[in-house]
Amino acid sequence: MEPNNNHQFAVMWVKLLTTVLALVLLSAIPRHRFVSVIADGNCQFRALAQALYGNQEEHTKVRDLVTGELAGRLFSHYQNFMTHSLSYYQQVGTWGDHVTLQAACEVFSVKILVYRRDSGTWNILQPRGTVTRKRPIILYFTPEYHYDLYI
Repeated sequence: MEPNNNHQFAVMWVKLLTTVLALVLLSAIPRHRFVSVIADGNCQFRALAQALYGNQEEHTKVRDLVTGELAGRLFSHYQNFMTHSLSYYQQVGTWGDHVTLQAACEVFSVKILVYRRDSGTWNILQPRGTVTRKRPIILYFTPEYHYDLYI
């Protein structure tokens, strides 16, 4: 193998091992279990609905509250970071992104942890105000642009 291929091979193994380790550690946390979320374009909102209400079918309620936050008092705060129009985010079946996650933190006063399988890293989002929900929401993000959940 050429030196570059050795490096790529090593990087691939480090990412794989990091992913496996994260899954093992998360599964070892008491009372946490992996929840597969329906992949229909609403997965971020479904994962949040499952964590908040215990039911993925409440995703439209979550989407409405989150997009209400985007449209509301803090629109000027979000508009420079929005990758899509507000009407896009409001449509059922469209993907959420980092902006909708931050808005969810604000609406639900919760910390959200996102494990990124592709890089083996964690993103931590939290509201600017007080966190009122004791347990953070733990999302598992795959390179296929899909969110699942640990509860």
